[in-house]
Amino acid sequence: MKGPGPETAAILLAALLAACFLLGCAARSEPADEVAASSEPPAAREEVATPSPGDRYEWIPGRWTRDGQRWVWMAGHWAAKKSGQRWVQGHWEKRDSRWVWIEGRWE
Repeated sequence: MKGPGPETAAILLAALLAACFLLGCAARSEPADEVAASSEPPAAREEVATPSPGDRYEWIPGRWTRDGQRWVWMAGHWAAKKSGQRWVQGHWEKRDSRWVWIEGRWE
């Protein structure tokens, strides 16, 4: 029994590549998981930054996040600075009847 001819193999390969391309594009266009809550987050905690590991690090303050139905504090940490960029702190934003976390970022 012979396998598929060269034309059939080429068509199958083209179809497979097209499917991979389309699936890859679809995966990249999906929004990131959103952290949202129906209640307002508690006030931020006062934190004292630990000693800096060096001049090329910036302190990222802690924040409240959700673990199921309860608020959980995530402690601050040091992050390596990105050359020519500054850290924009994340924040909770009220949208209609819920609170949504807007992730911090370098810009």
